[in-house]
Amino acid sequence: MKKGISILLSTIAGAAISGAAGYVFFDKKSKEVDREFERANKNAAIINVMGEWIEQIQAGKSIVSYFEKNNYHRIAIYGMHYIGQRMLKELQDSSVEVVYAIDRRGANIKENIPVYSLQPGLEDVDAIIVTPIYYFNEIEDELEEFFDCPIISFEEILYDER
Repeated sequence: MKKGISILLSTIAGAAISGAAGYVFFDKKSKEVDREFERANKNAAIINVMGEWIEQIQAGKSIVSYFEKNNYHRIAIYGMHYIGQRMLKELQDSSVEVVYAIDRRGANIKENIPVYSLQPGLEDVDAIIVTPIYYFNEIEDELEEFFDCPIISFEEILYDER
């Protein structure tokens, strides 16, 4: 009888360990899938916005008109990756002055304007344009702690007149 109980307990323990190991494995895989899904959604959002922007440029429109219409003459760009770099280039030699950029990588980014990490004491601007559109809500919450100006998603600029 003791041998039967020992076998039963060993079987139960083995099943429990296998179940726990399976849970850890599948939980890890699930998190990897979630990260990949988020990355795919983020990239799709960037592609859609860049496509819309190209269409507007091809139609002879410029984002400068949005800033002029809203009396935003001095702005900051949050996010100096794909969209931020292109936006800075488009606003160069326009009536809109990009005073500085804000990026998590801060001083590691080399541009022809100052690039800072998010910090208190940055110069006041008329508006801050957030280019990482997929994370706009979280970034907006962070920026509102430091700034008292409009915080605008780049996506809003593109779709303003549509």
